[in-house]
Amino acid sequence: MPLDTFFGDGLCIDVADAPAHAYIGAGDLEAALDRSGHALEPGEVLLMRTGAYERHHGTPAYTSEYPGLDEEASKWLAERRVKAFGVDSPSPDNPISRTYPCHMMCRARGITHYENLANLEESWGGGSRS
Repeated sequence: MPLDTFFGDGLCIDVADAPAHAYIGAGDLEAALDRSGHALEPGEVLLMRTGAYERHHGTPAYTSEYPGLDEEASKWLAERRVKAFGVDSPSPDNPISRTYPCHMMCRARGITHYENLANLEESWGGGSRS
């Protein structure tokens, strides 16, 4: 993979109000982007603060108590032509999912995602640009 897959301009949005096992939809991502006050440009990296790391890191709950993106949210990412995206949980897919729509979208579209990010609360700050 090219090294620039792992760095570049980007934005961190907050979706931490979604409870564990909830599905985060395209509308949720759009609302979080609106709250950030920033535009998401094609080719940028989008980080999503779910709050999973803050709530559960270092405990067994970290591997199962987090929300995940649904199929429409996954399509939303592809339609906005993000270079990559990341979450502060073990997976961008909901832990109760058996179809893994986000992983399947990434595979089909060749989009890289990052899992198990930490300290996004420090970069979020109401919607931050990096």
